Amino acid sequence: MIYDLIQEYNANPQRYSDEEAEVIATLSQAIGADFQRESKAGRKGLFDLLDTAALGMVPNEWRPTSRGESVYGETTGERFAGGAGSLLGLLGGGALAYKGARGLMRSGAADKIRSGAAETYRRASSAAPRAYDRTRAIGSTIAGEGRDQTARALSRLQRLMRDMDPTRGIGNVGFY
Repeated sequence: MIYDLIQEYNANPQRYSDEEAEVIATLSQAIGADFQRESKAGRKGLFDLLDTAALGMVPNEWRPTSRGESVYGETTGERFAGGAGSLLGLLGGGALAYKGARGLMRSGAADKIRSGAAETYRRASSAAPRAYDRTRAIGSTIAGEGRDQTARALSRLQRLMRDMDPTRGIGNVGFY
């Protein structure tokens, strides 16, 4: 009776639902009978290409499954197509990232970033000697006023250093 059911399925698989096909696949594996699995290699390859190119943002629930896959696993063709799709998706995603980076370079965004970094470096370099001189002056004051004046002098030093910060006012960078 089970052999007849399996042969009937193999002759006309469209007549059965996916759930019924999974039950028949389980029965055929249990008794060692031949179960003709369908292959969705093309769909799986396209899914893996899209999923890899989109950096895994496509939900895995959307990946096609073939009848009998839960029992027998993927066919060789499906595994090959999935691997090829992943490889092509990786190459396609890398090519898009490369083109995007080249577009940014051509648009002048890199020059703006470089000029902003150079300006910040110039401001920091010009502020460093002044900060050093003021720090030495405060250090001399601390030494001259004694231990009871140390807290007030340190507070003054912190205010001066905050005012000398070259990144102050540039996008609220830093801790204030």
